[in-house]
Amino acid sequence: MNIVLVGFMGSGKTSSAKILAELLNWKVVEVDDLILEKSGKASVKEIFETMGEADFRLFEIGIIKELSQIDKKIISPGGGVIMNHINMLHLKRNGRVFYLKDSFDLITKRLGKETEGRPLLKDREKALKLFNLRCPLYENCADEIVDCENLNPKQIAEIICERVKVYENLK
Repeated sequence: MNIVLVGFMGSGKTSSAKILAELLNWKVVEVDDLILEKSGKASVKEIFETMGEADFRLFEIGIIKELSQIDKKIISPGGGVIMNHINMLHLKRNGRVFYLKDSFDLITKRLGKETEGRPLLKDREKALKLFNLRCPLYENCADEIVDCENLNPKQIAEIICERVKVYENLK
C-alpha cells in the first residue's frame, strides 16, 4: 500500500509528506519532480509556458501509472491530478488517498508571493473557480479527509500516520 496525498495547490502536501516519511520510514515521491525530470524543464511554470498544460497532463498520466506499481511510498501529486479519472484509478489501485482539506483563503495566505510560480494561481478569481471545481472531486476520491484548517504539517502527518496504522490493523 501507498499513501497518496491530494489537495489543492498549497494545501501542505509536500511539507506533510516529508514529515510523514520520517514517521513511517517510507520515501516520498513528488510527482511534479518526476514530471520535470522527464520533460527536461526547470519548472512546472516552464512546462505550461513552452509545452502547455495538455503535455504536462500527459507526463502526469504516465508517471502516475508507473507509481501504481510501487509499494510503501508517500505519493504527493500536484493539485490537478484529480481532474483525470484515470490518474485516480491508478493511485487508488495500490494506495490509500488522503485529501488535505483547507479553505481557499488559508491556502492563498499560506502561499503568499509563492503564487507567482504557480501558473494556475495567476488570477485569483479563476483560481477560486478552479478550487471550487476541484474540492468535490477531492472529497469523492478520498478514502480519508483530513481537515487541515488549523493544523501544521507535523500535526497533519501525525493524523495520517495514526489513520494508516488503524487501517493496517483492520486488514
